[in-house]
Amino acid sequence: MARWREPERIPLGYRIMLTVAIVVVLIIALGITGCLTGRWDDAQGEPDLRVPPSKYDNHIAELDKQAIEHAYMAQIEHLFSVWMKDATGQPERAVNGARTARKAFIGAMDALEKQQQQRLQRERPQ
Repeated sequence: MARWREPERIPLGYRIMLTVAIVVVLIIALGITGCLTGRWDDAQGEPDLRVPPSKYDNHIAELDKQAIEHAYMAQIEHLFSVWMKDATGQPERAVNGARTARKAFIGAMDALEKQQQQRLQRERPQ
């Protein structure tokens, strides 16, 4: 055993196994710490997309709404244009594209509505 007290005398295989074991133990310890402190859940949450309030918020919200409406109309026009150029698989392709555009439109408008409600809550006197 005395020969192992000098690190350069430890065989390479043992050093590699020891290094791997230390790394695995550290990863497990970090995981357990994250779970026990509740920070594991925080780290996997949605990113915070909020921006600080400004005096232009209402105007920006209206511009966002107009942009979403314009993008939706442009996508539907594009789907119809493709249909006119290539009838392969139509109208199913156009219907699927319109369904996807509709879901995106509804999701974006719901997000705008949620932002508006949050903005009103911030502005409301407490």
